[in-house]
Amino acid sequence: MIFRMHRRDLPFTVIWNDILNDDRISFKAKGILVYLLSKPDDWVVRSGHLAGVGPDGRGALRSGMQELEDAGYLRLDRLRSDDGLLEGTQWQVYDNPHNAEIDSVAQEPECGETRLSDNDPLLSTESDQVLTQRVPAPPFAEIMQAWNNLAETAGLASVISIKDGRRKHVRARWRDADWREHWQEALAMIPSRAFLLGENDRGWTADLDWFLKPDSVTRLLEGKYAGKAVKPPAPSRDDGVV
Repeated sequence: MIFRMHRRDLPFTVIWNDILNDDRISFKAKGILVYLLSKPDDWVVRSGHLAGVGPDGRGALRSGMQELEDAGYLRLDRLRSDDGLLEGTQWQVYDNPHNAEIDSVAQEPECGETRLSDNDPLLSTESDQVLTQRVPAPPFAEIMQAWNNLAETAGLASVISIKDGRRKHVRARWRDADWREHWQEALAMIPSRAFLLGENDRGWTADLDWFLKPDSVTRLLEGKYAGKAVKPPAPSRDDGVV
């Protein structure tokens, strides 16, 4: 179902500037949203149809829809029968984020009557389940604590918060399944990379913002920055003669 704050009774689509200026979502995601908002209120969102509309492919479509879901423009609802059994799923599309995470005037959205099409059943197909798989919320506190534990032992800069731009980068990395699976492994490699600990011609050291760059985890796993580990100084000993 499509929820919009403007009625669709004109031969063109009205798009809020807030959508176009929302820097949390890519141009790809904005294009998907504009396409969905051009449809009637009772139009049923189906992954198979969307994947066949353009040349982007399911991977690009999946990541774009995930962006829209994270930002509040899409929501996946589970449909249940009167006796509580799961009957299928249905995407809800909003032209104003339903979770109100961007600055906009709060208004009650208008919606069309729910109508199911015999040709477009809401029961998820196998391909739809792959497309609409939900990603768990990023563990911001866990990532910050893991970095600070490492920073304390390796002599790197710790952080006091994850918010604003840094929070946006964590969300972006967390959408990558490989990053979610391997970030802790990559983090543990940093103390064995002398270059990251300051042994370079600039005296540069790694920090959390560097770790959150798109390719940092991959480069660590591929063996980049390899070098002799910086060993902590040996404890002092009393070498005096007794």
